[in-house]
Amino acid sequence: MKVELLVAWVNKLRSGEFTQVRRILNNGRNGRCVLGVLHEATGEMWNHVGDRKWIKKVGLSDHMVNKMVDMNDNTRNKNDMDFFDLADWIEEHKDSFVKRNYE
Repeated sequence: MKVELLVAWVNKLRSGEFTQVRRILNNGRNGRCVLGVLHEATGEMWNHVGDRKWIKKVGLSDHMVNKMVDMNDNTRNKNDMDFFDLADWIEEHKDSFVKRNYE
């Protein structure tokens, strides 16, 4: 993932623009999951989201996709993580998202 996209994603998570939803990318209104907000940060049309080509295009590994879904949807952890918590976590682990050749 390019640094610029990571920064845009974190900023959108903290913006208050979206309501956090679980187990769905986009509720058709202003609700998004953490990956739905990433999609918004790319500025792309919604017909590409969830597609493996889109996931590779933005530079997320399958492991990170699963990790973000788990944290957003609370499937494996006991703590509720809101968008601010997720933004903090992404920043703390940015090296896991940003490929060295993009820096």
